[in-house]
Amino acid sequence: MKSYRKLISAIEAFDRWEQPWEFYESISSAPSLDTNDLEQLRRAWGTATEREGWLASKDFADGCSLADARLASGFPWLSNKARKQLVNGASYQWL
Repeated sequence: MKSYRKLISAIEAFDRWEQPWEFYESISSAPSLDTNDLEQLRRAWGTATEREGWLASKDFADGCSLADARLASGFPWLSNKARKQLVNGASYQWL
């Protein structure tokens, strides 16, 4: 199985939550990430921000839970913290 250590580290390292709109751009511009990492990030971000899931949720917390469950299912290699970071970043798209 491919190691996603660099991608997980980049996701976990984001700490500028006063500027959450920079989450995806910040991670995708990390110089340590290769093409495969960027493709996995794009896919995970697409899952986290998936429109239908957020719109079908009964409330904000439900949307976060659904996004987390979808990430856990589709990307089992993500750490809990990386999943939380992705959900947090995605949630700002729907505030």
